[in-house]
Amino acid sequence: MAAFFVYLTPRTFRETTHLTELSNEEMAARYRFANEEVDVLEDLLLEDLERATKRNKTLTVRAMILITLRFLTTGAFFNVVGDSIGYNKCTVSRVVAHVTDVHLHETEAIRGLAEPRGEEAIHGSLL
Repeated sequence: MAAFFVYLTPRTFRETTHLTELSNEEMAARYRFANEEVDVLEDLLLEDLERATKRNKTLTVRAMILITLRFLTTGAFFNVVGDSIGYNKCTVSRVVAHVTDVHLHETEAIRGLAEPRGEEAIHGSLL
């Protein structure tokens, strides 16, 4: 009987350090946001976007936000966005869906806090 040998090749991961090393001008050109504005988004969405997993190569919240911003600013297909940033189109699809869902819920919560109450609601204005 013949023996079968299976050789497993180790997985390789693409380096994505360029997501954190861009100047404000490069950030504005690629994502339409400056570093400080992405930091604010990251702080707002951190709790909801952070995934509780024990895997060793998870996406950072900043990477998720930048992937979504890249998709929204360019309007390109998932594979084009993934190729330009260094992620698979399936990853881009899942990230965009997750971030937009979380952002939508955050926006609704913020609007709920800002909706007029009492006398202001009757007159239809906060001013």
